[in-house]
Amino acid sequence: MDVLRFKQANCKNCYKCVRYCPVKSIRVYQGQAQIISNDCILCGNCVSVCPQHAKEDISEVDEIRTMMADGKRMIASVDSAYLAYFNTPGFSGVREALKRLGFFDARETAEGAQMVERQLESLARQADGRPVISSGCASIVLYAEKHLPEALPFLAPVLSPMQAHAQLLRRAYPGAQIVYISPCIAKKAETTRFESTGADYCITLDELEEWLKDAGVSVQSDVPTDAPHGAHGYVVNGGVLGGMTRLQGLDYLYVDGLDDCIEVLKSVVDGGLQGTFIEMSACHGNCIGGTVFRHKNRKFNLLESRRRVEHAFLSGTDYDLPEAEGIDMTRALKDQHLMVDTPPESVITGILRKMGKFSRDDELNCGLCGYRTCRDKALAVYAGRAEVTMCMPYMKERAENYSEKLINVSPEGIITIDKELKVTQINKAACRIFNIRDTADILGYPVSRIMDEYDFVRLMSMEETQYSDQVFLAEYSVYLERIFICDPERTLLSCIMRDVTQARQHKNQVQKAKLRAAELADVIIDNQLRTVHEIASLLGETAAETKVAVHDLKAAILLDEDGEDE
Repeated sequence: MDVLRFKQANCKNCYKCVRYCPVKSIRVYQGQAQIISNDCILCGNCVSVCPQHAKEDISEVDEIRTMMADGKRMIASVDSAYLAYFNTPGFSGVREALKRLGFFDARETAEGAQMVERQLESLARQADGRPVISSGCASIVLYAEKHLPEALPFLAPVLSPMQAHAQLLRRAYPGAQIVYISPCIAKKAETTRFESTGADYCITLDELEEWLKDAGVSVQSDVPTDAPHGAHGYVVNGGVLGGMTRLQGLDYLYVDGLDDCIEVLKSVVDGGLQGTFIEMSACHGNCIGGTVFRHKNRKFNLLESRRRVEHAFLSGTDYDLPEAEGIDMTRALKDQHLMVDTPPESVITGILRKMGKFSRDDELNCGLCGYRTCRDKALAVYAGRAEVTMCMPYMKERAENYSEKLINVSPEGIITIDKELKVTQINKAACRIFNIRDTADILGYPVSRIMDEYDFVRLMSMEETQYSDQVFLAEYSVYLERIFICDPERTLLSCIMRDVTQARQHKNQVQKAKLRAAELADVIIDNQLRTVHEIASLLGETAAETKVAVHDLKAAILLDEDGEDE
């Protein structure tokens, strides 16, 4: 069962998890990050640094609650980091809260830590000058098993405090299920689903806190202070060493922080640190600097956390653990290292070329993709763990070149200036408009050399980030339709210009033709009206003459008829 998972919807191509992963156990596919479980050492860095909170550990709280509802006896083994996490001076406050949640009982993992310390003392006596490395930190063990198996012979084959305590609790509560309350997610790899010696379930302190909140249960702070026990110190820097009886002739060394631990492991493999007992912790500050504390960004710092724990172990006594007699404290360490094929140089060169790396000078090794060098990134691409597009300088240069090409082929003139009103970009179309032969003649110079800067100043003073106008530039004999735009911070302003001179000239020609046609129509109409008037005048005179003639003819006709009658 996987311990970590990614919520893909929130993964935003930032690669921060890859940068902070010490073993690069994250695959990026189609812009989404995925955990490679076979390589992951559960250090929790990806959970802590993810700005989108896209990574999370898989909780077993619901399964535990179901077991409780079915009547199963659940026993909690509580890591001593609770002293730094909860504001309580004694374990009874935590124990009572857990019982209210439904746990049958709860005991401190420090009991198991005491068993481990006694076993480590015995192992140190048998070291015979060889380095001995503590194996209580699950991330350190996973790193050695998966990435540096040569270090396994130097790791103490001893159960972790959680594993030892789980064995103890099984004796004390036969048939019960053991739940470990942990300050880190790495311990989830030590449950019985992975190693038969561990607890049955593991939940983190923050998961417990959320469970308590949902149930309306709080950890009481007004409880008696517990008597100090030396084994509580295993959760702070050098705590295991502090609980051991030191031997003469043997050096003791504490190392925390995964990078330093890896360097020490490699040094031991190379033959260094002979005659040294080494306690290691992947987290700075040991368990009280674990994933839970880093993930939640709790208010108190490591020094305050250590102060709280110290009250519980300084000048402390040992636990009386009769059940511990006869428990096998041996831990099996397994080589889980997976061999990786090394591709031919020609293949790496081909991948580098796809990333825009054609020579050693092109290999910036900036680390933005999450890999130390460009060649490491190329190897990850070959292994299917990374994508070519993860190279930020390459993608930026590619985008800029593509943008530059688009701008230069644009038929509209484009000019961009900065807040000091100096030209930062100009395309070929704009150069033609302003009769500029070489862009070097204007780039970096005030825009006032080629156009009125008032239009840009006006935009900077407006609330809007865009406006448009039309203008005729007499010095260039061009008509322009312009759109002025700027970014919200008004640090870059651009003007997009469309040369409409030919269209405007054509429009003027059409307008003149229309005016001439209108004038000609007026002349034709005047001539027509004059002709009509002349025709009407002639028709009027003819009609009058015709009327007189007809009248005279009629009179003549009537006169003849009258003469005959007489």
